[in-house]
This record gives sequence, structure tokens and C-alpha cells, in this order.
Amino acid sequence: SDLHRPGAIGDILMTLNMIPALREANPGVEIHYFCHASLAEPDALGRIILEAGCDLVLDAAALPHWRKGYSRVIDLVGYPLAEGYPEKPMRRHLLDYFADEMGVSRQSLSLRRPPRPRDVPATPYVTIQTKAGWSAYKEWAPEKWEAVREHLRRDGIETVLLGESQGRTLWESICVFSNAIIHIGIDSFANHLTNYIWDGKRIGAVILWGSTQPSAAGYEHNINVYKNPECGPCFRENPRISQMPRGVCINPPGQVYENPQHKCMADITVEEVLKAVRAQWNEAR
Repeated sequence: SDLHRPGAIGDILMTLNMIPALREANPGVEIHYFCHASLAEPDALGRIILEAGCDLVLDAAALPHWRKGYSRVIDLVGYPLAEGYPEKPMRRHLLDYFADEMGVSRQSLSLRRPPRPRDVPATPYVTIQTKAGWSAYKEWAPEKWEAVREHLRRDGIETVLLGESQGRTLWESICVFSNAIIHIGIDSFANHLTNYIWDGKRIGAVILWGSTQPSAAGYEHNINVYKNPECGPCFRENPRISQMPRGVCINPPGQVYENPQHKCMADITVEEVLKAVRAQWNEAR
């Protein structure tokens, strides 16, 4: 059996929740996962795809050559284009759409926690993810993030940044995340890691939402900070890379993408984020 999802990182991580159920429903069948070559590497997502229960991870570019040899090929789309996405909000959670395509029910993936990386504090720490690969409209102002980090420093809470700029591989970032006490971030890959169960326990999170839809891509066990503006969710992405570009943010009007002013995120305050973080921290401790 073959699963085909080239990317993005968060979408692949979501689909992995259902691998154990897919295996149980198809005993004795090998499961191969085709994704973008850069994500198939062990130091990217290759290792976690195998840990989830797949037998082989392969380059999506090679699928045309392999396709005829499979009894079943599942091209994972997830996003409900037939229902009007991205012009309309999603009626259900993305996990449900992916699960339907795989013929199973929505699940949470259970994994062993990988070893604690050497480059993180020896004391309990919080991970923070501030950058999103597909849309600046998912992001919060850098000076607000720095204010949150400074307040947490004064509280004696160590923070560790996740993201390409930190010089870690994707797999190393996953290791850092899974050994944290809680996570703070946005709708990006680490948000989807919060649905996984690591050695019997989830990593609680505070997730800030801008252009996307917390009811479709967030998780109820997190604290989801969302202003629910009339213009949202707009699903607007970087027009240079989006496969479904919807233009520049209209609230407030007159913006350029390179200098986003999106009200959905601008209205989120440092104080309300800190309140949520302290609540999650105290619960996790």
C-alpha cells in the first residue's frame, strides 16, 4: 500500500497519526510513504515516518515509476477543495479529512520520546516557534515574542527557539520539542507535534492563530489564542510560493506582503499570551 503526500511538513505530521490504524486495518500489507526527497531523509521526517509504522520512505518524484506495482495508492489531499476551501472555512478538522482518505478514524500517534539533545538546558524548558514557511500572516510581531521571552527569563523559565535559523536539522528540532515541558508557537509544524503522545504524555501548548483556522488545524487540549476577525480565516499565503494565492491581507487595507500588518495577529497582546503560558507551565509542572 502506498501513501503519497509530498509536503508540507505539518501535513505529513498530521497524516502520521493514522498510520497505526491503517496498519491494523490492513494486516500483512507493507506501507510505503512517498514525500518530497528533502523530507524523506532521516535527519528530516524519514525517521519519524518509520517510527510511526511505515515500512519505507521514498522520494515522491519516483512515484510514477512505482505506482503500477501497488495494490492501492492513496493520494493524500486532506484540504476539502470540493467544499470550497480556501474560499470557505473547513467544516471539520483536517485530521478527519486525512483519516477519511485513509479509510480509518481520527487518531493520535503514540511515540517513544527521543533522547534529550545536548544543546538544550539541563533544567525544564519551553520551546518557541515563531516562523511559518508558507505565510507571514500566521506570524506574530518579533518584538512581542522577545517581550514574552524576557518575561519568562525573569520568571526563571528557559526558552529554546525552534526553526531553520537555529542550525538544527528538522529531526533535531523534533527531539528538542519532545523533551520540552510546554510549547509556545503558531500554526506550523510544532503545533502538529502537540497532538502526538510522547511516552504516554502530550506536550501542552499555547498556539497563536492568524490567517488559518484553529478549529480545523488546532487541538482542543492546547490553549488556542485567536481573535476571530470577520475577515478570517482567510488562508492567505506567500504569493510567491502559494499554490492557491488569495492576494495580500485586506485588514487593514493598503498593505504589501513584505510588511504584513494583519490585524488578526496584531490584536493579540503580550499579556494574554503570558497568562496562557503561565497557566500551561503550572499545569505541566
